[in-house]
Amino acid sequence: MIFFILIFFILLKLHIINLFKMTVHGYYSAKQHESNKIGYEYLDDDGNIVLLSEVSPYKRTDDELIKFFKDNYYKGEFVKYIRQVKSKDYVDKREKFEKV
Repeated sequence: MIFFILIFFILLKLHIINLFKMTVHGYYSAKQHESNKIGYEYLDDDGNIVLLSEVSPYKRTDDELIKFFKDNYYKGEFVKYIRQVKSKDYVDKREKFEKV
């Protein structure tokens, strides 16, 4: 009986940890990256750094995937954000809205 209670608490702890582990879906489009002049580096499950042009909590499929950028493709699920990669001529478009 104690064995089953112990297993129950271990599984419960693992489930609670996974609830706080946010997974995002990563995409890459060279056109989007060039247009926005910003990319995002994430770590994949194998420990490789992957450059993404977009991340989303939702997985896009079929027509949704190429709705805005025809060269967009799905790169997988990611949990570890590394950093932003900005081009030298990057301009934060949010700044003009914050000054109003």
